[in-house]
Amino acid sequence: MKGVVFACNSLWVLSCYPSYLRFLRGCEDLKKTQTSILLRIIKRNRDTEIGRLFGFEKINSPEDYRKKVPLTSYKFYAPYIEKICRGEKQVLTREKVLLLEPTGGSTAPSKLIPYTPSLHREFLSGISPWIYTLYTKRPGLLAGKSYWAITPLSGYEKRCRVPVGFREDISYLGNAGKFFISPTLAVPSSTILSRNLEEALYLTAFYLLREENLVLISVWSPSFLLLLLERIKKYREKLLSELRKFSPDRARWVERCLERERYDLIWKRLSLISCWTQGWASRFLPELKRVFPGVEIQGKGLIATEGFVTFPWRDGYVLSINSHFFEFLKNGESYFAWELREGEKYSVIITTGGGLYRYMLGDVVEVTGFYKGVPMLEFVEKEMVCDMVGEKLNAFHVEKSIKEALDKFSISSSFYFLAPDEDKGKLFYTLFIETDNIPQGFVDFLERKLSENYHYRYARKLGQLAPLRVFLIEKGGMERYIQRKVKSGKKLGDIKPLVLEKEKGWRETFRGKFLKE
Repeated sequence: MKGVVFACNSLWVLSCYPSYLRFLRGCEDLKKTQTSILLRIIKRNRDTEIGRLFGFEKINSPEDYRKKVPLTSYKFYAPYIEKICRGEKQVLTREKVLLLEPTGGSTAPSKLIPYTPSLHREFLSGISPWIYTLYTKRPGLLAGKSYWAITPLSGYEKRCRVPVGFREDISYLGNAGKFFISPTLAVPSSTILSRNLEEALYLTAFYLLREENLVLISVWSPSFLLLLLERIKKYREKLLSELRKFSPDRARWVERCLERERYDLIWKRLSLISCWTQGWASRFLPELKRVFPGVEIQGKGLIATEGFVTFPWRDGYVLSINSHFFEFLKNGESYFAWELREGEKYSVIITTGGGLYRYMLGDVVEVTGFYKGVPMLEFVEKEMVCDMVGEKLNAFHVEKSIKEALDKFSISSSFYFLAPDEDKGKLFYTLFIETDNIPQGFVDFLERKLSENYHYRYARKLGQLAPLRVFLIEKGGMERYIQRKVKSGKKLGDIKPLVLEKEKGWRETFRGKFLKE
């Protein structure tokens, strides 16, 4: 069996080599590479409804494109996607739309992203170089099994003549990837067909405990992996009982490890965990490193439902130059990839073969350096702004304010977020935080930090917003948070705990109480 696993992993990596070489060649002339991608997309889609609207036939350069086509958001595409749902052709692309994928964005999944053969190839243009370098630089991974997060279907319901949603997460890896990777999976993709969330988590935990030869774990959110470990604790006796039927020796070993809470010893060959490590996800890394000491944690690049932006490269994340045509927005001005400057922060704009043109992705990145002229980009934040009465609170400022308050008052908590709230007609913000107590002075300090935002301070001064409140969450907050997101239609592996939520009504989600003022 080990020989089969090694052969399948090797063949998969070999199939990624052409894309790896294409990336290296593209780095030699970034402007030429990006221009070629743009003009190919424009030419292919001239005779579409959107192509005629924007005059694609008259666009011959990136500069023409920037002048003639406005920046867009999902709101612009909504009526066109409704047409696609009704079965209309050549709306955004000349190609057939294979499916509409619900976005895993920061709010409820109200977006459906068209997925075409071209967009599929564009994703592979980023995935393949990453897979090639991942395995060739760590040849020990070739002989072992891997866990690629397979999450239950979102349950997104919409009457549509086009299929909605991938049947399984590994569909992103392409047909070759699915063919080669299936025999190497520690958790079979059939777990996605489980009847409910709990069953899927239980089965995932069982298959992971059963596998001795696990060398790689790939999940999106590190919180999802920690959630799986909690499920192992919760169903410990039942899991061990099932494991004894499979292998008494394995069950005895797992039981000893669980008694000591040594998950790293359960999978002695585990050498790499791939997950988000930037932005909000960084708060979960200390716990992940504590649970898996000595295991390498590699951050994923910036990947959205709409497009593939960066992948791990050397000591950072490089722009996936063969995936889409990229622009970057700063202070109202857009820049091409070859015009970026180190140390500057930009918001990402993408043009894809899936039919999104100058689409504002809403992700802020910082240029940390260059590889042969290709920008290396670090994810900074999601452009999240909460605005009930004009206060315009943004996630970056909120995160900074909360962290400063926690540090000043020596409060340790890995789960917290700020959300708009309402009581008896009064609007205010509530900090939801999993901790036993909050020292005196904390709330006033955090209020002052938030008030460094002029608009928030002005709204408080006018009485449009009541004072900040704190809700102390009892243990299990993350689990209840995730359950709410799943009920709203999110795929489990896509859930990103945010430091600033736009939704109200969180008090009903958690067990806990308001801090007495």
